[in-house]
Amino acid sequence: AWLLLQTEQKGVSVKSSPHFNPDPDAETLYKAMKGIGTNEQAIIDVLTQRSNAQRQQIAKSFMVQFGK
Repeated sequence: AWLLLQTEQKGVSVKSSPHFNPDPDAETLYKAMKGIGTNEQAIIDVLTQRSNAQRQQIAKSFMVQFGK
């Protein structure tokens, strides 16, 4: 409850990553999710350090590179 209250009061924002390139991030996510099991930390590391606009670019790159 405290975290929710703090989030509502202060807002949460993720700043854009400087020198952003969606292609390596898409590859990192693919490798983290392929095969048996997942590398949750790799997924968290990528997604929590990118803005929403950057995550959308990563999604497009992922589709182009891996067709998924």
